[in-house]
Amino acid sequence: MLLTNNGVYGHPFLTGYTISGDPIPVTVDVTDPDEAIGFSQPFLSRVFPFGIHEKNILNNLLNFHLLFFALWTAFALFGFVLFCIDWRTFSTHKQRRFLRCLWPAFLISLYLLVVYGSWNIHDNPDPSAITIGTSYIRYWLPISVAMTVFVAYAIVRGVQHRSSQTVQQVIMGIWLVAFAYTGGTLTTFGQDEGLAFVYQNVQSFASQRERVLNLTREQDVIIVDRSDKFLFPSRHVLYPLRSKTTYAALPQLVSATEEQGASLYYFGITLPQEDLAFLQSEHLLKHHLRFTPIEEIDQLTLYKIERVENDLPIEGVTKTGEMIFSE
Repeated sequence: MLLTNNGVYGHPFLTGYTISGDPIPVTVDVTDPDEAIGFSQPFLSRVFPFGIHEKNILNNLLNFHLLFFALWTAFALFGFVLFCIDWRTFSTHKQRRFLRCLWPAFLISLYLLVVYGSWNIHDNPDPSAITIGTSYIRYWLPISVAMTVFVAYAIVRGVQHRSSQTVQQVIMGIWLVAFAYTGGTLTTFGQDEGLAFVYQNVQSFASQRERVLNLTREQDVIIVDRSDKFLFPSRHVLYPLRSKTTYAALPQLVSATEEQGASLYYFGITLPQEDLAFLQSEHLLKHHLRFTPIEEIDQLTLYKIERVENDLPIEGVTKTGEMIFSE
């Protein structure tokens, strides 16, 4: 990993979080740095790239972990309480064995909580959404694994005083089924990002991909915002449209594709007429280019980026996004 960091970012201890000019725009909202504990030392700023934001940590821990996995959390807390109560009954050897496992788990969990909890990132189009695909779920998986110890302790400790082994096994079986059911339901039917929802999206992507491939040729180039993963490598793909670099390169891109007997397209969310008019007037007219809608596919549209004849002086753009030419 250190070699990869050095090759990609220029230093073994630099990461994608600490470089400037992130090529992939992500909506990130972090609390006011004045309210956080900041670091001027380079090493500490790399260890805690987002500083330490106490309010963010508590809020994200509550929403994206404790409440999201409510049953798991309840059993882990119950098991932890029982574990503390029983601590004095353990032999010295057993206590040492527990500590050798628990201390590393605690320190790793604490570090992950501080680092990622301080970062208030919204990687879902709905900033208020709390879903299974949220980055925090991935970042804090080691914490969930560490909690398994106390969950198991709660289950075992809760049934060990039952009258018969059969009763113990039945109770443990009920709780295990409950965990499997809640986990399976959350994973399969979770809001927006459960497996059932993802399956529907994949089917939709396959349909969109087939339609775009039918409307374009193999040598064509398509500018996209979010659809690159299912169009590449069947088509040459550029990302993204909304970039000063992309806008400035449009004339060269059109010329290059024309030289190859190909065409340049944009495939993305259908632009409202006002947005299309703004795009035409601010970024296209000065290069004698225009967006021509080819076909609307679900909530997306395939636009062809083509050259406007130079012998037609351009006057402007109408409110509907159509170009006006002088006679």
